[in-house]
Order: sequence, then structure tokens, then C-alpha cells
Amino acid sequence: MSIFTFTVKWSENLDYMPINRRRFVQSSLLAGAGLIISPAKTFGIKNTSSLFGIHPFILQNPSAVFVMRTNINLKTNSSAIKEAGLEFGRSVFGLTDNMENGIPLTHKVVIKPNLTCRDRSHIGYTAERSMGIVTDAFFVEGVIESLKELGIASGQFYIREVNCPDDLEDGGYLDMAERAGIDLQCINTPVAQLSPDKVQWVNVPNGVYFKRIPFLWPVNAPNTFLLNISKFKTHGMGLTLCAKNLQGTIAMNYQAHCAYYGSIMNGVDTADLNPTANTDILANYNRHKADSIPRWDKPGNTGGLWQETWATRCLDNNSVTFAGLHIIEGIYGRDGNFMDGPGQDGLATDYMTNYIIFGRNQFHVDNIGHYLAGHEPGNFGLFHMAKERGMASTINPMEIPFYEWHPETGAEFANLGSFQRYPLK
Repeated sequence: MSIFTFTVKWSENLDYMPINRRRFVQSSLLAGAGLIISPAKTFGIKNTSSLFGIHPFILQNPSAVFVMRTNINLKTNSSAIKEAGLEFGRSVFGLTDNMENGIPLTHKVVIKPNLTCRDRSHIGYTAERSMGIVTDAFFVEGVIESLKELGIASGQFYIREVNCPDDLEDGGYLDMAERAGIDLQCINTPVAQLSPDKVQWVNVPNGVYFKRIPFLWPVNAPNTFLLNISKFKTHGMGLTLCAKNLQGTIAMNYQAHCAYYGSIMNGVDTADLNPTANTDILANYNRHKADSIPRWDKPGNTGGLWQETWATRCLDNNSVTFAGLHIIEGIYGRDGNFMDGPGQDGLATDYMTNYIIFGRNQFHVDNIGHYLAGHEPGNFGLFHMAKERGMASTINPMEIPFYEWHPETGAEFANLGSFQRYPLK
């Protein structure tokens, strides 16, 4: 069990790093090559503390990204993967007596793994060959167990997803939820058919496309703590890491962000949309194309205007969805697009990458994820738009404070260029 105390003042005038709709001051005191900050240990806090929290160094450095290496030999080594999740959680989360920053142990803990469709109808499909499409269930279970050690009860954990309820069994999530005793629901039902207690509506004050978004309760409900655990994988649109993973918390059909420009997503009430959305998106697209955002000059329904539309919806969602921590589970990486990929048999490939990438800013975490996956983040238009909207400070991974996370000895300032890059395609 990790037990620590910390004091971090709040500010509404600093960079985009909210938790519970408040923002942290970034510490500038802890920087420099070779610096090691010890992880959470016992600092005199009683085990009866009623609050838990994130390690103070992570809180004090909200723009930073951390990488924890694992050393797991096979993607099917479930016991080792669960142990990695447990070790990660124990080093990152702990008890605290700080009333200002601590989270009550009575809060609901909402976890959003990547549970997108596994492409079960594909001719080459097997459960094992599709593993890299989703966040590993055993890693998630390890994180859950680490939080239980702090005193959070099984019944306080919730996993919500809008996509593909029939695929949960193959991913091991049904068995994991039963073992852990948590509330797992994949709700693939249009909003109009859901009872009010199943939906958490949230206004989007600065939305370009959305005026309000319906989330699957208890996502974004009061008295909740959200963990965003995405997967280190590729997709036809690029790498779909933390920012896109949050899309699955939205109720059907409002989650269909990939609908083409000018289309109305089926079942969506136009009263929930910005009436000038199409005009605004087109104007932004023309401006971004003139500014030479990469790939924005691609024509057609899957071209730059479509990417502008998708990214706009994604950013609207991220502007009102506040996770305590954004994590990329990269114990093994996925090289392909669902089941299709660059392998000799035309199928996607999983291989061991042994990275857990995490931080407070999902766009910075995703930026480092793109780099470690062999891509130049500046070629991903979403990052340009996130920077423009004040959700990221840079599109250059070398400008993001970067640390290696050692579970036993803490955060060590690191050289990103010294880390192996994996050419996920």
C-alpha cells in the first residue's frame, strides 16, 4: 500500500490539466538530468485515511509524460501482466491526508479501457490473434487490485463502453469483472431508449460541434474519479490512444465521431449540436489546410475535411471529460487496422513492446505514444488542433518533460531519444 502526503495549490490560469474540474500548478522545482524522485512510501499517514490520490510528483508536473518499462515475455502471460498492473498502481496511487487534493475513498472509480470491436466476423479471427485490439484485461485487473488495497470497495468500480457488447467475453473482460466484483456494462442502445439514470448529460461550453454530450453514467457524474487506459495500437486513422479512447464513454449514437462532414449522426438530436457547426468546421479546415497541416490536403470523404470533422468532435469530448490519469497500456503493441495488417498473411500483428506510458495530459501522452510507435506526432492533425484550443502546449515530443518511472525508486528525468521506437504501421 502506498501512503503519502502532498500539497499542491490550484489555479485556473495555467495549462489544460483538470481533475475534478480544477487545475494544478506545475512545479518547476524538480527538473534536471538524472533527477530521481522517490515514489509514494509511508510518510506517517494512518491507514485509516479517508482520501486517496495520485503520486505528488505526477500532480506537480501535469505536462510531463512518464514511461514505465515492463519485462514480459508473451502477451498471453496473464499472471505477469496482472502483476505489472498491480505494481504500476501501487507506485502511482496512494492514501493521503491532504483535504485539498485528495479524493474520497467513497467516490466511484470509473475505468475506461479500450474495448472497441474485435472484428470477430473476419476470416482470420481468433481470440488470441485479436488481443492487441483492446486494452489487456489482466493489466486493468491489476490496477483495480492496487486501488482496492487502499480501501476502495469492489462495488465502487465501474467500466462503461458503448461498443460491441458481444466482444467482451473474448477479451476476458466478463471473467475479469466477475473475479474483481466490479460493475461492467457495454451499453449499445440509442440515447432515446435509455432511462435517465443511465445517462449523464454534460454541456460543452466551448464546443465547435457539440452543445452537450450524453455520457454513459457514471462517466462525468459528480463524486467520480476517471482512469483512461487506452491501448498501444494502430488504426486506419493513425494511432488511436488516450484522446480517442474517451469516445467510447459517450452514449450511442453520439459517439459516432467518424461520421463524414455535413452528416447528422443517426439518432442525434440537432438541438444538442452547434447550429453553425458545419460552417465553423469548414472555415477551420480551410484555415488549417492553408497552414499546411499534414494530410489536410487529401480529398474525398476520408480526406482532410473528414479528419477536421472527426478531430473537432474528439476535442469537444475531451474538453469536458476529465480523467485523473491517462494511460497507454503498451505491454504489447498492435500493428495493423483491427484484424487487417501488414503481416504476410494480411493480418495484424501483436508484438512485445513493454511500455506503460502515462501522464495528466492526454495529448502529451498520445504525442509520446506516437513517437515511440515510430511516427512523427507533428503529422497528426489532432495535435495541431489540440494545441490551438489550448489543450496541449506543443506538437514536438522533445519539448514535453519526459521521465522514466521506476516503481521502486521513482521518476528519473530521461532522454526520449534513447528509448526504442517500435514501427507500428
